[in-house]
Amino acid sequence: MNKTISVYFSGTGFSIDDSRFLATSLLARTEENESQIKMGFNGCGVDYGFNGTIFGSGLNEQCKKVIDRIIQEINAGHQITLNVYGHSRGGIAALLLAKQLGSIDKEKLAINLALLDPVPGNFITTSSIDPFKISLTNKTMDLSDCKPLRKVLALYPHIPLPAIACHAPLLVSYPQETEVEEEVVNGCHAQAEQIFHSSSKLVKLRVEEFLVKNGTQLQTDRDYNDTEAMKQTYLSRYQEELAYVDQTLSREAHSARGMVITATPGAKYLNNRHKALVGDRSQEPVSLSIQPEKGLFSWFRRFFTHHPLVGQAIKWTLIALSVASLLYFTGGLAAIPLLAPIVVKLGSLSLLAFSPIIGGALAALWYGAAKPILSWCASKFFYPHYAIRKTEAPRVESPDSTRELMDALGVDRSSAANSPTVDSAPYQGKSPLHSARKVVKEELQHGSEQKGSLFFS
Repeated sequence: MNKTISVYFSGTGFSIDDSRFLATSLLARTEENESQIKMGFNGCGVDYGFNGTIFGSGLNEQCKKVIDRIIQEINAGHQITLNVYGHSRGGIAALLLAKQLGSIDKEKLAINLALLDPVPGNFITTSSIDPFKISLTNKTMDLSDCKPLRKVLALYPHIPLPAIACHAPLLVSYPQETEVEEEVVNGCHAQAEQIFHSSSKLVKLRVEEFLVKNGTQLQTDRDYNDTEAMKQTYLSRYQEELAYVDQTLSREAHSARGMVITATPGAKYLNNRHKALVGDRSQEPVSLSIQPEKGLFSWFRRFFTHHPLVGQAIKWTLIALSVASLLYFTGGLAAIPLLAPIVVKLGSLSLLAFSPIIGGALAALWYGAAKPILSWCASKFFYPHYAIRKTEAPRVESPDSTRELMDALGVDRSSAANSPTVDSAPYQGKSPLHSARKVVKEELQHGSEQKGSLFFS
Protein backbone atom coordinates (compact mmCIF):
# COMPACT_ATOMS: atom_id res chain seq x y z
CA MET A 1 0.00 0.00 0.00
CA ASN A 2 1.12 3.55 -0.72
CA LYS A 3 1.02 5.70 2.40
CA THR A 4 1.59 9.41 2.93
CA ILE A 5 3.14 10.64 6.17
CA SER A 6 2.74 14.39 6.75
CA VAL A 7 5.01 15.90 9.41
CA TYR A 8 4.88 19.43 10.82
CA PHE A 9 7.75 20.98 12.78
CA SER A 10 7.00 24.26 14.59
CA GLY A 11 9.43 27.15 14.96
CA THR A 12 11.74 27.34 17.98
CA GLY A 13 9.38 29.03 20.45
CA PHE A 14 6.07 28.04 18.85
CA SER A 15 3.65 25.41 20.13
CA ILE A 16 2.00 22.98 17.74
CA ASP A 17 -1.27 23.67 19.59
CA ASP A 18 -1.19 27.44 19.00
CA SER A 19 -3.81 28.22 16.35
CA ARG A 20 -2.02 31.43 15.30
CA PHE A 21 0.64 29.54 13.39
CA LEU A 22 0.64 27.82 10.01
CA ALA A 23 2.08 24.51 11.26
CA THR A 24 -0.83 24.15 13.70
CA SER A 25 -3.40 24.98 11.03
CA LEU A 26 -1.92 22.48 8.59
CA LEU A 27 -1.78 19.70 11.19
CA ALA A 28 -5.39 20.28 12.25
CA ARG A 29 -6.65 20.19 8.65
CA THR A 30 -4.65 17.14 7.55
CA GLU A 31 -6.86 14.07 7.30
CA GLU A 32 -5.85 10.86 9.03
CA ASN A 33 -6.84 7.40 7.84
CA GLU A 34 -5.31 4.08 6.83
CA SER A 35 -3.22 5.64 4.06
CA GLN A 36 -2.70 9.08 5.65
CA ILE A 37 -0.54 9.50 8.75
CA LYS A 38 0.19 12.85 10.40
CA MET A 39 2.65 13.93 13.09
CA GLY A 40 3.23 17.34 14.67
CA PHE A 41 5.93 18.69 16.98
CA ASN A 42 6.40 21.70 19.23
CA GLY A 43 9.34 23.99 18.67
CA CYS A 44 12.55 22.76 20.30
CA GLY A 45 12.47 25.78 22.64
CA VAL A 46 9.04 24.74 23.94
CA ASP A 47 9.89 21.13 24.81
CA TYR A 48 13.60 21.46 25.56
CA GLY A 49 13.82 24.84 27.28
CA PHE A 50 17.01 26.88 27.29
CA ASN A 51 19.13 24.29 25.48
CA GLY A 52 16.48 23.94 22.80
CA THR A 53 16.27 27.70 22.31
CA ILE A 54 20.00 28.40 22.22
CA PHE A 55 21.50 25.21 20.80
CA GLY A 56 18.57 23.55 19.01
CA SER A 57 18.58 20.58 21.38
CA GLY A 58 15.72 18.15 20.89
CA LEU A 59 15.50 18.24 17.10
CA ASN A 60 17.35 14.94 16.96
CA GLU A 61 14.84 13.27 19.28
CA GLN A 62 11.90 14.58 17.26
CA CYS A 63 13.42 13.28 14.04
CA LYS A 64 13.95 9.85 15.61
CA LYS A 65 10.23 9.51 16.32
CA VAL A 66 9.44 10.15 12.67
CA ILE A 67 12.21 7.85 11.44
CA ASP A 68 11.03 4.99 13.66
CA ARG A 69 7.53 5.27 12.19
CA ILE A 70 8.82 5.40 8.62
CA ILE A 71 11.04 2.35 9.11
CA GLN A 72 8.12 0.50 10.67
CA GLU A 73 5.87 1.22 7.67
CA ILE A 74 8.56 0.36 5.11
CA ASN A 75 9.34 -2.92 6.85
CA ALA A 76 5.63 -3.71 6.70
CA GLY A 77 5.87 -3.54 2.92
CA HIS A 78 4.42 -0.06 2.31
CA GLN A 79 5.74 2.58 -0.05
CA ILE A 80 5.99 5.91 1.75
CA THR A 81 5.63 9.50 0.61
CA LEU A 82 7.00 11.77 3.31
CA ASN A 83 5.78 15.38 3.17
CA VAL A 84 7.41 17.67 5.73
CA TYR A 85 6.73 21.29 6.61
CA GLY A 86 9.06 23.16 8.94
CA HIS A 87 9.49 26.77 10.01
CA SER A 88 12.69 28.25 11.47
CA ARG A 89 14.41 25.52 13.51
CA GLY A 90 11.53 23.31 12.38
CA GLY A 91 12.89 23.72 8.85
CA ILE A 92 16.28 22.58 10.14
CA ALA A 93 14.55 19.56 11.71
CA ALA A 94 13.08 18.75 8.29
CA LEU A 95 16.55 18.90 6.73
CA LEU A 96 18.05 16.83 9.54
CA LEU A 97 15.31 14.25 9.01
CA ALA A 98 15.89 14.09 5.25
CA LYS A 99 19.63 13.70 5.69
CA GLN A 100 19.24 10.70 8.01
CA LEU A 101 16.87 9.07 5.50
CA GLY A 102 19.18 9.82 2.58
CA SER A 103 20.37 6.24 2.02
CA ILE A 104 16.93 4.63 1.81
CA ASP A 105 15.94 3.34 -1.62
CA LYS A 106 13.84 5.92 -3.46
CA GLU A 107 11.56 3.10 -4.61
CA LYS A 108 10.47 2.74 -0.99
CA LEU A 109 10.52 6.38 0.10
CA ALA A 110 9.88 9.74 -1.58
CA ILE A 111 10.64 12.90 0.42
CA ASN A 112 9.12 16.32 -0.23
CA LEU A 113 10.19 19.28 1.91
CA ALA A 114 8.37 22.59 2.39
CA LEU A 115 10.73 24.91 4.26
CA LEU A 116 9.83 28.35 5.61
CA ASP A 117 12.94 30.32 6.51
CA PRO A 118 15.06 27.43 7.87
CA VAL A 119 17.27 29.06 10.52
CA PRO A 120 19.95 26.97 12.31
CA GLY A 121 20.61 29.60 14.96
CA ASN A 122 24.38 29.83 14.41
CA PHE A 123 26.51 32.89 13.77
CA ILE A 124 27.80 32.96 10.20
CA THR A 125 31.38 33.34 11.44
CA THR A 126 31.30 30.43 13.88
CA SER A 127 29.72 28.08 11.35
CA SER A 128 32.61 28.87 8.97
CA ILE A 129 35.18 27.54 11.45
CA ASP A 130 33.54 24.24 12.33
CA PRO A 131 35.93 21.43 11.32
CA PHE A 132 33.90 18.70 13.03
CA LYS A 133 30.55 19.70 11.45
CA ILE A 134 28.77 19.83 14.79
CA SER A 135 26.78 23.02 14.20
CA LEU A 136 23.25 22.67 12.84
CA THR A 137 24.38 24.79 9.89
CA ASN A 138 27.04 22.36 8.71
CA LYS A 139 25.02 19.31 9.73
CA THR A 140 22.23 20.22 7.30
CA MET A 141 23.80 22.45 4.63
CA ASP A 142 24.59 19.63 2.18
CA LEU A 143 21.80 17.24 1.15
CA SER A 144 23.32 16.42 -2.23
CA ASP A 145 23.57 12.72 -1.32
CA CYS A 146 19.92 12.36 -0.24
CA LYS A 147 18.66 9.78 -2.75
CA PRO A 148 14.91 9.83 -1.97
CA LEU A 149 14.61 13.66 -1.92
CA ARG A 150 12.18 14.40 -4.74
CA LYS A 151 10.91 17.99 -4.31
CA VAL A 152 11.80 21.04 -2.21
CA LEU A 153 9.95 24.31 -1.72
CA ALA A 154 12.05 26.80 0.26
CA LEU A 155 10.55 30.20 1.11
CA TYR A 156 12.71 33.01 2.52
CA PRO A 157 11.29 36.27 3.98
CA HIS A 158 13.37 39.24 2.86
CA ILE A 159 13.51 41.43 5.99
CA PRO A 160 16.72 40.81 8.02
CA LEU A 161 17.02 40.74 11.79
CA PRO A 162 20.09 41.95 13.76
CA ALA A 163 23.09 39.62 13.51
CA ILE A 164 23.04 39.09 17.29
CA ALA A 165 19.69 37.32 16.87
CA CYS A 166 21.38 34.50 14.90
CA HIS A 167 18.56 34.51 12.35
CA ALA A 168 20.60 34.02 9.18
CA PRO A 169 18.71 31.46 7.03
CA LEU A 170 20.26 28.40 5.46
CA LEU A 171 20.63 27.97 1.70
CA VAL A 172 21.06 24.26 1.11
CA SER A 173 22.78 22.18 -1.58
CA TYR A 174 20.40 19.56 -3.03
CA PRO A 175 20.75 16.58 -5.40
CA GLN A 176 20.80 17.53 -9.08
CA GLU A 177 17.72 15.44 -9.83
CA THR A 178 15.62 17.08 -7.07
CA GLU A 179 13.01 19.65 -8.14
CA VAL A 180 13.91 22.76 -6.13
CA GLU A 181 12.02 26.04 -5.84
CA GLU A 182 13.72 28.73 -3.76
CA GLU A 183 11.50 31.79 -3.50
CA VAL A 184 11.96 35.07 -1.63
CA VAL A 185 8.72 36.38 -0.11
CA ASN A 186 7.68 39.52 1.69
CA GLY A 187 7.91 39.91 5.46
CA CYS A 188 10.19 38.86 8.29
CA HIS A 189 10.98 35.60 10.02
CA ALA A 190 8.05 35.27 12.46
CA GLN A 191 5.40 37.18 10.49
CA ALA A 192 5.44 34.70 7.61
CA GLU A 193 4.36 31.89 9.98
CA GLN A 194 1.47 33.80 11.61
CA ILE A 195 -1.62 32.97 9.57
CA PHE A 196 -3.45 36.18 10.50
CA HIS A 197 -0.61 38.38 9.23
CA SER A 198 -0.68 39.67 5.65
CA SER A 199 2.83 38.30 5.01
CA SER A 200 1.54 34.78 5.57
CA LYS A 201 -1.10 34.78 2.82
CA LEU A 202 1.29 33.98 0.00
CA VAL A 203 3.23 31.50 2.16
CA LYS A 204 0.01 29.69 3.06
CA LEU A 205 -0.97 29.36 -0.59
CA ARG A 206 2.42 28.04 -1.64
CA VAL A 207 2.78 25.52 1.19
CA GLU A 208 -0.77 24.18 0.96
CA GLU A 209 -0.50 23.71 -2.81
CA PHE A 210 2.84 21.94 -2.40
CA LEU A 211 1.47 19.50 0.18
CA VAL A 212 -1.78 18.78 -1.66
CA LYS A 213 -0.06 18.13 -4.99
CA ASN A 214 2.34 15.72 -3.29
CA GLY A 215 -0.31 13.55 -1.68
CA THR A 216 -1.32 15.12 1.63
CA GLN A 217 -5.10 15.07 2.07
CA LEU A 218 -5.72 18.58 3.37
CA GLN A 219 -9.09 20.12 4.18
CA THR A 220 -9.16 23.36 2.21
CA ASP A 221 -11.67 25.51 0.36
CA ARG A 222 -9.39 25.87 -2.66
CA ASP A 223 -9.01 23.59 -5.65
CA TYR A 224 -5.24 23.56 -6.04
CA ASN A 225 -5.55 21.42 -9.15
CA ASP A 226 -7.40 24.20 -11.00
CA THR A 227 -4.31 25.58 -12.74
CA GLU A 228 -5.87 28.67 -14.30
CA ALA A 229 -7.71 29.74 -11.14
CA MET A 230 -4.56 29.30 -9.04
CA LYS A 231 -2.53 31.29 -11.55
CA GLN A 232 -4.89 34.26 -11.27
CA THR A 233 -4.89 33.99 -7.48
CA TYR A 234 -1.09 34.06 -7.37
CA LEU A 235 -0.80 36.96 -9.80
CA SER A 236 -3.20 39.01 -7.70
CA ARG A 237 -1.32 38.14 -4.52
CA TYR A 238 2.10 38.93 -6.00
CA GLN A 239 0.88 42.30 -7.21
CA GLU A 240 -0.40 43.19 -3.75
CA GLU A 241 2.87 42.12 -2.12
CA LEU A 242 4.88 44.49 -4.31
CA ALA A 243 3.62 47.47 -2.32
CA TYR A 244 5.31 46.17 0.86
CA VAL A 245 8.82 46.24 -0.63
CA ASP A 246 9.71 49.86 0.10
CA GLN A 247 13.46 49.85 0.82
CA THR A 248 16.68 48.29 -0.40
CA LEU A 249 17.76 45.50 1.92
CA SER A 250 20.28 42.70 2.04
CA ARG A 251 19.94 39.62 4.24
CA GLU A 252 22.99 37.46 4.84
CA ALA A 253 22.63 33.69 4.77
CA HIS A 254 24.53 30.52 5.58
CA SER A 255 25.53 29.40 2.11
CA ALA A 256 28.41 27.42 0.69
CA ARG A 257 27.61 29.15 -2.59
CA GLY A 258 28.17 32.63 -1.15
CA MET A 259 24.60 33.82 -1.77
CA VAL A 260 22.59 36.61 -0.16
CA ILE A 261 18.87 37.58 -0.12
CA THR A 262 18.22 41.01 -1.61
CA ALA A 263 15.28 43.42 -1.83
CA THR A 264 15.05 46.29 -4.32
CA PRO A 265 11.90 48.45 -4.52
CA GLY A 266 10.42 49.74 -7.77
CA ALA A 267 10.64 46.55 -9.83
CA LYS A 268 7.80 45.31 -12.02
CA TYR A 269 7.72 41.83 -10.48
CA LEU A 270 7.89 40.65 -6.88
CA ASN A 271 10.16 37.67 -7.52
CA ASN A 272 11.20 35.22 -10.21
CA ARG A 273 8.09 33.08 -9.86
CA HIS A 274 5.87 36.11 -10.34
CA LYS A 275 7.81 36.89 -13.49
CA ALA A 276 7.56 33.29 -14.72
CA LEU A 277 3.78 33.18 -14.19
CA VAL A 278 3.38 36.27 -16.35
CA GLY A 279 5.52 34.59 -19.00
CA ASP A 280 8.19 37.28 -19.12
CA ARG A 281 11.52 35.77 -20.20
CA SER A 282 13.37 39.05 -20.51
CA GLN A 283 16.14 40.34 -18.26
CA GLU A 284 13.65 42.47 -16.33
CA PRO A 285 14.82 42.71 -12.68
CA VAL A 286 12.66 41.58 -9.77
CA SER A 287 12.22 43.07 -6.29
CA LEU A 288 13.09 40.01 -4.19
CA SER A 289 15.80 37.56 -5.20
CA ILE A 290 18.76 35.43 -4.13
CA GLN A 291 21.98 36.84 -5.55
CA PRO A 292 25.72 36.04 -5.33
CA GLU A 293 27.19 38.03 -2.47
CA LYS A 294 29.76 40.61 -3.47
CA GLY A 295 33.18 40.85 -1.87
CA LEU A 296 36.50 39.03 -1.85
CA PHE A 297 35.59 36.64 0.97
CA SER A 298 32.41 35.52 -0.82
CA TRP A 299 34.35 35.07 -4.07
CA PHE A 300 36.84 32.79 -2.34
CA ARG A 301 34.01 30.84 -0.71
CA ARG A 302 32.36 30.19 -4.06
CA PHE A 303 35.69 29.32 -5.67
CA PHE A 304 36.63 26.75 -3.02
CA THR A 305 33.11 25.31 -3.07
CA HIS A 306 33.48 24.54 -6.77
CA HIS A 307 37.17 23.53 -6.46
CA PRO A 308 37.49 21.82 -3.06
CA LEU A 309 40.79 20.08 -3.87
CA VAL A 310 42.44 23.41 -4.62
CA GLY A 311 41.25 24.72 -1.28
CA GLN A 312 42.60 21.69 0.55
CA ALA A 313 45.96 21.99 -1.20
CA ILE A 314 46.31 25.66 -0.28
CA LYS A 315 45.23 25.03 3.30
CA TRP A 316 47.71 22.24 3.95
CA THR A 317 50.51 24.08 2.15
CA LEU A 318 50.07 27.07 4.45
CA ILE A 319 49.89 24.83 7.52
CA ALA A 320 53.02 22.95 6.47
CA LEU A 321 54.97 26.17 5.84
CA SER A 322 53.84 27.58 9.19
CA VAL A 323 54.89 24.49 11.14
CA ALA A 324 58.19 24.21 9.23
CA SER A 325 58.93 27.89 9.92
CA LEU A 326 58.16 27.44 13.59
CA LEU A 327 60.49 24.44 13.83
CA TYR A 328 63.23 26.16 11.85
CA PHE A 329 63.32 29.44 13.75
CA THR A 330 63.06 27.73 17.14
CA GLY A 331 65.85 25.31 16.26
CA GLY A 332 63.59 22.30 16.19
CA LEU A 333 64.73 21.07 12.79
CA ALA A 334 68.41 21.40 13.62
CA ALA A 335 67.86 19.54 16.89
CA ILE A 336 66.93 16.38 15.00
CA PRO A 337 70.22 14.49 14.34
CA LEU A 338 69.21 13.18 10.91
CA LEU A 339 68.07 16.61 9.73
CA ALA A 340 70.80 18.77 11.27
CA PRO A 341 73.33 18.43 8.38
CA ILE A 342 70.64 19.22 5.82
CA VAL A 343 69.46 22.29 7.74
CA VAL A 344 73.04 23.59 8.03
CA LYS A 345 73.65 23.08 4.31
CA LEU A 346 70.35 24.44 2.99
CA GLY A 347 69.67 27.11 5.56
CA SER A 348 66.28 28.78 5.07
CA LEU A 349 65.68 26.67 1.95
CA SER A 350 65.12 23.74 4.30
CA LEU A 351 61.67 25.23 4.91
CA LEU A 352 60.70 24.37 1.34
CA ALA A 353 62.46 21.01 1.50
CA PHE A 354 60.70 19.77 4.62
CA SER A 355 57.28 21.44 4.15
CA PRO A 356 55.86 18.65 1.92
CA ILE A 357 56.97 16.00 4.41
CA ILE A 358 55.54 17.89 7.37
CA GLY A 359 52.31 18.69 5.50
CA GLY A 360 51.82 15.08 4.43
CA ALA A 361 52.43 13.78 7.94
CA LEU A 362 50.03 16.29 9.51
CA ALA A 363 47.32 15.61 6.90
CA ALA A 364 47.65 11.85 7.39
CA LEU A 365 47.42 12.24 11.16
CA TRP A 366 44.44 14.59 10.90
CA TYR A 367 42.33 12.66 8.39
CA GLY A 368 43.47 9.22 9.49
CA ALA A 369 43.03 9.51 13.24
CA ALA A 370 42.38 12.88 14.87
CA LYS A 371 39.40 14.11 12.85
CA PRO A 372 37.46 10.80 12.71
CA ILE A 373 37.84 10.25 16.46
CA LEU A 374 37.02 13.83 17.46
CA SER A 375 34.11 14.02 14.99
CA TRP A 376 32.65 10.78 16.34
CA CYS A 377 32.93 12.00 19.94
CA ALA A 378 31.41 15.39 19.11
CA SER A 379 28.57 13.82 17.14
CA LYS A 380 27.72 11.37 19.92
CA PHE A 381 27.71 14.21 22.45
CA PHE A 382 25.64 16.73 20.47
CA TYR A 383 23.54 14.32 18.36
CA PRO A 384 23.23 11.03 20.27
CA HIS A 385 20.35 9.76 18.09
CA TYR A 386 21.73 10.90 14.74
CA ALA A 387 22.45 8.14 12.23
CA ILE A 388 22.13 7.56 8.50
CA ARG A 389 19.33 5.00 8.28
CA LYS A 390 19.06 2.06 5.92
CA THR A 391 16.38 -0.51 5.28
CA GLU A 392 16.96 -4.00 4.01
CA ALA A 393 14.72 -5.41 1.35
CA PRO A 394 12.62 -8.35 2.62
CA ARG A 395 14.03 -11.74 1.67
CA VAL A 396 12.01 -13.41 -1.05
CA GLU A 397 12.50 -17.13 -1.74
CA SER A 398 13.23 -17.76 -5.40
CA PRO A 399 10.68 -20.11 -7.00
CA ASP A 400 11.68 -23.62 -8.04
CA SER A 401 11.28 -23.25 -11.80
CA THR A 402 12.01 -26.95 -12.43
CA ARG A 403 9.15 -28.14 -10.23
CA GLU A 404 6.79 -25.54 -11.70
CA LEU A 405 7.59 -26.76 -15.23
CA MET A 406 7.15 -30.41 -14.25
CA ASP A 407 3.79 -29.63 -12.64
CA ALA A 408 2.68 -27.66 -15.70
CA LEU A 409 3.60 -30.58 -18.01
CA GLY A 410 1.97 -33.12 -15.74
CA VAL A 411 5.17 -35.07 -15.17
CA ASP A 412 5.30 -37.47 -12.24
CA ARG A 413 8.02 -36.20 -9.91
CA SER A 414 8.63 -39.64 -8.41
CA SER A 415 9.54 -41.09 -11.80
CA ALA A 416 11.88 -38.20 -12.46
CA ALA A 417 13.42 -38.55 -9.03
CA ASN A 418 14.02 -42.27 -9.60
CA SER A 419 15.63 -41.56 -12.96
CA PRO A 420 19.16 -42.95 -13.26
CA THR A 421 20.37 -39.43 -13.99
CA VAL A 422 19.47 -38.33 -10.47
CA ASP A 423 21.18 -40.65 -8.02
CA SER A 424 24.40 -40.95 -6.14
CA ALA A 425 26.34 -41.46 -9.38
CA PRO A 426 28.71 -38.74 -10.50
CA TYR A 427 27.13 -35.80 -12.26
CA GLN A 428 26.91 -36.50 -16.01
CA GLY A 429 25.71 -33.13 -17.24
CA LYS A 430 22.02 -34.04 -16.88
CA SER A 431 19.46 -32.62 -14.46
CA PRO A 432 15.95 -33.54 -13.27
CA LEU A 433 14.65 -31.05 -15.82
CA HIS A 434 16.53 -32.93 -18.56
CA SER A 435 14.92 -36.19 -17.41
CA ALA A 436 11.51 -34.57 -17.30
CA ARG A 437 11.91 -33.28 -20.82
CA LYS A 438 13.00 -36.75 -21.96
CA VAL A 439 9.88 -38.33 -20.44
CA VAL A 440 7.63 -35.72 -22.07
CA LYS A 441 9.38 -36.19 -25.42
CA GLU A 442 8.89 -39.97 -25.26
CA GLU A 443 5.20 -39.54 -24.41
CA LEU A 444 4.71 -37.14 -27.34
CA GLN A 445 6.48 -39.55 -29.73
CA HIS A 446 4.38 -42.44 -28.46
CA GLY A 447 1.22 -40.41 -28.98
CA SER A 448 2.20 -39.44 -32.53
CA GLU A 449 2.92 -43.10 -33.38
CA GLN A 450 -0.54 -44.08 -32.15
CA LYS A 451 -2.09 -41.32 -34.27
CA GLY A 452 -0.13 -42.51 -37.28
CA SER A 453 -1.22 -46.13 -36.87
CA LEU A 454 -4.85 -45.10 -36.55
CA PHE A 455 -4.61 -42.96 -39.66
CA PHE A 456 -3.11 -45.62 -41.92
CA SER A 457 -5.44 -48.34 -40.75
